[in-house]
Amino acid sequence: SSDLVTHIGDGYLQKNPAAIERWAEMVPLRRMASPEEMKGLALLLASPASSYITGEVVTIDGGSAQMRLF
Repeated sequence: SSDLVTHIGDGYLQKNPAAIERWAEMVPLRRMASPEEMKGLALLLASPASSYITGEVVTIDGGSAQMRLF
C-alpha cells in the first residue's frame, strides 16, 4: 500500500478530500505538508542530534497555531 500511517499522523486527512480543503483554508500556507516536508523532523528525532531533546511537542502545522494568536 502507498498509504503511510505512523504516530506522526493517522492518515485521516489524506483519506478525506473535503477535510484537506477545510484544513487548507485555515492554514496560512494554504496547503497540507508533503511527506518530504515531514521527514526532516522525523530524521532529527531519530538521530543522535536529538539526544538532549526530551518531552517536546513539535507542532508542524503550516502556521495555523500562529494564526490563533491574533
